[in-house]
Amino acid sequence: MSRPAAGWLLAASLALGPAGTAAAQDVAPEPWPEVYSNPQPAEGDLVLPMPCGGAMTFRRVETPTDGPLDDRRVLLGASDEERGYAEGPVFADIAGGFVDGAGEAGRHYWIGKYEVNAAQLAALGESCPDLNPGLRLPATAVTWADAVAFADAYTGWLAANATDALPDADGMAGFLRLPTEAEWDFAARGGIAVRPEDFRARTFPMPAGMPAYVWFQGSRSANNRLQLIGLLAPNPLGLHDVLGNADEIVLDPFRLNRGGRWHGEAGGFVVRGGNYLTSEGEIRTSYRQEIAHYRDGAPNRVRTIGFRLVIAAPVLTSRERLAEIDAAWREQAAAGFQAEPAGEEDPLSALTRLIEARDDATLAAAAERLIAELRAETDVRASSGERLARALLRLGAGFGADVHAVAAIVALKQEIQQALADAALDERQLAASVEALAAERRALDDAMDAYVDNAIIAAENIPGPTFDAQLELLRQELAAAGRSDILPFAAVFADHVAEVRLTGAADREVWLTRLSR
Repeated sequence: MSRPAAGWLLAASLALGPAGTAAAQDVAPEPWPEVYSNPQPAEGDLVLPMPCGGAMTFRRVETPTDGPLDDRRVLLGASDEERGYAEGPVFADIAGGFVDGAGEAGRHYWIGKYEVNAAQLAALGESCPDLNPGLRLPATAVTWADAVAFADAYTGWLAANATDALPDADGMAGFLRLPTEAEWDFAARGGIAVRPEDFRARTFPMPAGMPAYVWFQGSRSANNRLQLIGLLAPNPLGLHDVLGNADEIVLDPFRLNRGGRWHGEAGGFVVRGGNYLTSEGEIRTSYRQEIAHYRDGAPNRVRTIGFRLVIAAPVLTSRERLAEIDAAWREQAAAGFQAEPAGEEDPLSALTRLIEARDDATLAAAAERLIAELRAETDVRASSGERLARALLRLGAGFGADVHAVAAIVALKQEIQQALADAALDERQLAASVEALAAERRALDDAMDAYVDNAIIAAENIPGPTFDAQLELLRQELAAAGRSDILPFAAVFADHVAEVRLTGAADREVWLTRLSR
């Protein structure tokens, strides 16, 4: 395969103006065949134009939130202690930069559907590429700086040549960059399109077996060679080759894991996902390697390393947006800790009052740091409460669906028993029917016990406003995961939790009647 020279991007970045003059054409070029930009088209694809008639395809990643300062806390990494220093469990917070309509619940970002391929890399070079099948391979042997400069050049070309192609946030156009490590990890695991237990699994769900989704080492898969983009099945978000084929560069520097948080030293750049030389047993979403930016005094170009891009948005997009964020911050800061017992001054307010009362710069500096840490801890606790609310809602919806299913079986077996009794058939057959009906009624009682217990736990531990806000987010998660079948039960469960919160009691018979409809 003919690959662009290693130094292409430096020359291109110097030669390209905002319009991408090196690749500009007096006559509009013929569009590329789809195999070069989107070999497996799917509903929901966002296709952006490129120079030379090229294109790049992106997939939407939902991060439902509630308010401008809300985000989603997700647990990344793995529980395997063997590489805990690099891949141990660590919390990360994520929120997309784009919002649907007036609310925050539709927050999302966009990530490349495929790894950037050699044709796309060359399209922003000094001349348009002569298309050939080899250019459908991922662009590899690129550095972090190459990838960042490519994203910058592509954004500049879009701004000059296709201003309406990029999604916008509050009137400001998005831009292209490398994904943060949290954005990459969240999307690679399947985001909200997978169940929580699958999100924490070693890989995203692969019902057809790993060779159907991943290019890994050996004759059962990649046969130790880089493969064309988009030949295998995608992950649940529609992303191809997110594990295996080429390692993928992320924006963040490498940091060690220090017992659940990132260590303070920032090193080289990070690659994720594994490559065509990674063994099947080593393929995992938590795969995370540090790559030095330079080796032997030269940029470190590794033949297994490629990248994909995301479309992001500025945070402070307008005066109105800034006002919303400021109001949310003030509300959050004013809330502080819940005063316990009721009526006592909360720790944040007490510390603030002490600072104002003392003219001591050293004390003030120390106290301000403590306040910042307490606020961060408050936010962590609030996020934990939101996750608990959503988990209880999901559990309640599942229990409700179980009650509905078992109640239907009980009703059917009651009809069968009555029919057998009316027909005056064999006594043993009738006795077996009675026993089967009794067993199903016991199963129904057990299902109702679980449902009621869960509702009481939710009512006692989750404030009503938190529960209501998380219900809307859960609706989006269930719809994205293809679990619309239990959506009605989530709403019913929320009503029952509100009833317990109001009355302090659960009316099992009335609840069962509603769940049985």
